[in-house]
Amino acid sequence: MNVWRSRRRNWILDGSFRYYTQTHASFYSDLFPRADYQNFMARDRELAAFHSFDVGIGATYEFHVPRAPWINRSTFNVKADHLTINYSDFRNALLAGIYGAGNEPLYVLNANIFQVFVSIWY
Repeated sequence: MNVWRSRRRNWILDGSFRYYTQTHASFYSDLFPRADYQNFMARDRELAAFHSFDVGIGATYEFHVPRAPWINRSTFNVKADHLTINYSDFRNALLAGIYGAGNEPLYVLNANIFQVFVSIWY
């Protein structure tokens, strides 16, 4: 969802914020009591309960390519996002040796995402 957009001469500035939440799947569990506990079992973090948010800012510069009349439009684009995902019931199993199974800290994903690209319409 774009929060704001501003256009000034050849520049377009963009800002965005996204919030997402989901509950876990009915066959998901972070730790099952035993093998074959139920018919369908999954420990996939994308099926776990979590909430996330993404904050981004971007800029687009529209330019013309000289001596290329077949190009209708061209832009240079830069975008930066910060994404955080906080899991409510998925634990970091890589730390089981330190904390013991079922006592690990909840998994958190933090990512900075950068995009730089050129677009050409012809």
